[in-house]
Amino acid sequence: MQIWHSGSVTHNMSTKNAISVRATLLVVLLLGQVVITTAVTIALTNRPLYFTALDVWLLVCLLFHLGPLLELSVLLLRRQLSAKQTLTVRDVKYEAPPAGSSNGGTVSDNDDEEMAIDQDFWKVDKLYMGIFPFLFFMFNLIYWFVYTV
Repeated sequence: MQIWHSGSVTHNMSTKNAISVRATLLVVLLLGQVVITTAVTIALTNRPLYFTALDVWLLVCLLFHLGPLLELSVLLLRRQLSAKQTLTVRDVKYEAPPAGSSNGGTVSDNDDEEMAIDQDFWKVDKLYMGIFPFLFFMFNLIYWFVYTV
């Protein structure tokens, strides 16, 4: 559950700080899950050659740790591509600053665009913060039904 908590912790931070804090937390949690999976695999030396219920559980937990990290990567890529696209469009339209202004009014346009990109980023992120726990809950229902019956 720490994985999904990482998203809610970073919602009160600025976007740059939130991304670095969240990425660090997700990588540390993923490495922790890899260590747990490796330790369990090594500890069970007399294992059968087929997948056991424990193997399935550990593999799915590893995927659920990897999922939010992939989601964050995709969101950052989308954010970067939309920022580059906006910059290209703005450079083509830009001719000369209005008389009497030092920055040509581009700072406020840039801030509005960045704010819109950040809002879109957090909106999609909130959606995934709801989807991942739901999928994990559904996996638990199916897993325990299959392996206890």
